[in-house]
Amino acid sequence: MAESITSQDIEVGIATECRGFFLVSSAPLPRSMQCVVDAFWEAARRIAPAISVWHRIQVIFATAPFSIKLSNGELRFIPSNPELIGVTIENLVFLDCNRIAPLHPQIQVACVLEELVHALMHIRDESLVSVVVARLYPGVTLTDGRYTVSGSLPPT
Repeated sequence: MAESITSQDIEVGIATECRGFFLVSSAPLPRSMQCVVDAFWEAARRIAPAISVWHRIQVIFATAPFSIKLSNGELRFIPSNPELIGVTIENLVFLDCNRIAPLHPQIQVACVLEELVHALMHIRDESLVSVVVARLYPGVTLTDGRYTVSGSLPPT
């Protein structure tokens, strides 16, 4: 088993029929972050049947603050809220592995799915996104605007 998780490792786990729509970027991640990758794969499985018009998004697995090298400079992201788990800007999804990893596995999936809903369904309203996530993913329920872990999950 390899010592770290690479972008290629992450891409291989995405369903073949939608793999081309995810451009994955990641520095090598420690194996302890496999839970975040698993949450991403589950979130991608959950959103795939709900999307009728696909477009490519870039998903970045990193830790905040992060920077992306551009051809003519560098894009830096420093969250104003230290509890920020992920952020979506148009077709760019950033997942903070250090913030996601300690969460309950079903909450991890919901948090990643929330960012995919923003990017792939173009929903900006946070309350509506939460409703969509809870509808797409039976692993969580929405209670007072927050995700809570549901009972057993149906098979995927």
